[in-house]
Amino acid sequence: MKKYLWLFPVLMLLCSGCTAWVEVDGERYAALNDSHKSRLVAICRKALQNNLAKGIITRSEYDFCRKNEPVIKVRYRGDYFGSAWVIWRTPERLLEFLFEEDLIAEKPLCAFSIGHIPESERRIQPDKSIPGR
Repeated sequence: MKKYLWLFPVLMLLCSGCTAWVEVDGERYAALNDSHKSRLVAICRKALQNNLAKGIITRSEYDFCRKNEPVIKVRYRGDYFGSAWVIWRTPERLLEFLFEEDLIAEKPLCAFSIGHIPESERRIQPDKSIPGR
């Protein structure tokens, strides 16, 4: 048994490399790794598919989200705990998911919202033939 004690520090070093860490206000928290973030994106894409079926989003928006990676922003308040935003900026609208509390839970708390982008900021140019544009 004693001849294997040297493995313990090596294993600890290897395992500590598997966890991402973030420091917030002097506190160190376990952070989401790429696998966790990919899972949140997969949950969002499944929800977008359901929203497409309900007519909440368009086919072009759904296709855009399938082909493009979102922006992910996380605010930590504990180990894997806090708020995470998964955001796609399509040509006309913002599609935003907000995950709250336990970010690695089997079924994390999530809300979906759609934000409109002003015409001046859209990739589609406003129609100049209409007065006031």
